[in-house]
This record gives sequence, structure tokens and C-alpha cells, in this order.
Amino acid sequence: MAGHREKRIGVGLVDLQDKKQFDAEARLLACLYATYLFGWDEMKSRREKEHIAQESCTLVCYDLGYKKITGKYVLEKWLQQIKASITQSSAKNVLKSSHKGTTSQTDRISATHPTYLHYLYRRAVDILGDDATFSEIATQMNLISTVDQRPTIHLNKDSLRRWFKKNKGKEKRAVFRPLLTEDHKQTGYNTFVIYVP
Repeated sequence: MAGHREKRIGVGLVDLQDKKQFDAEARLLACLYATYLFGWDEMKSRREKEHIAQESCTLVCYDLGYKKITGKYVLEKWLQQIKASITQSSAKNVLKSSHKGTTSQTDRISATHPTYLHYLYRRAVDILGDDATFSEIATQMNLISTVDQRPTIHLNKDSLRRWFKKNKGKEKRAVFRPLLTEDHKQTGYNTFVIYVP
């Protein structure tokens, strides 16, 4: 089966996940397996610790349906966090992820002023023309935003391109073909020669 793997006990299936990092539950399980199942001890050699970390993380990844083994290099750090949290904080903060993510500037502006970026983009294209690059348009949008009462923006070409694609913008390039001049006509630029045997 493509999205499943058999459980270790042989009864039932585990759904496979695309996660690349352990959540708090998986981290605690890996620490529990390392200390109580495989005998983790600070006095063991580095090689033995690495072996225990590999085995406990492999077991957790298999049980929870992770496609790849992860966490084996940070298990010792998790164990130190657990030890520190027992003396310094509550049990519910143990191994809580501190990664919150960030919101892009274009998303923040669109949340407060929904049509502002569209307005700036149209004004910049009116000034520069349809064949302007994203870099030129971003610079012009930044300049236009300085004289407006709404927030001043600081876009670069990459953030503008991401915003453009996110809003389903279509890029169209003008096709330039050389004009047929008198020299081209004389030299046979567009003439066909047919050989008849």
C-alpha cells in the first residue's frame, strides 16, 4: 500500500506522513525510548550515544509513520531541555517548538489595505509601461508609496514576483521581429529558392 506501512506489532497499518521534524509528542517518545528502552546515560561514549539516538529515532519514525529518520542529531539537546524544564518550568512547556514563522510584507499590507498593492502596481505599470521588469516596477512602487498616506513599502523584485504569481498574474513578453528593409528584400531575406532537378 502506497500511503501506509504495517505496524510493528503486525496488526493494522500506520499512515505515512510528510513531516520532516518531530512534534513535541514524537520528541518525548524518542527521549523516553532512549533513556528507558536503550539505556541512555551521560557517561556513555559519543559513539554509543549516537547509536542509541539512531535506534530510538528510528523506532519513533517507524511507529508514527515518518518516511525518513529524523531527530537523531538533536536527541541529546532534547534530553537536556527536559532536564532543565523539570527544574525551571511547567510540564506543558517541555520540548515545545519555538518556531512561529513569519508573515511576508505583502501579506501584512494586503490584510490591512486589501487593494493597496494592486493600486501601486497599476500606477507603476502606467508610468513605466508594460515591458518594465519586476525590479523596475518594485522600485517605482516603493517610490509611489512614499507620497501616499498609506504605509510606505519596501519591496524587492523577488517579493513582487511572489505577490504577482500569488494573485494569478500572467507575464506576457512582447515579441519583436525585425522589419523587412530594402536591404533584406535585395538579399532575399524572405525569399524561397526551389530547386528543380
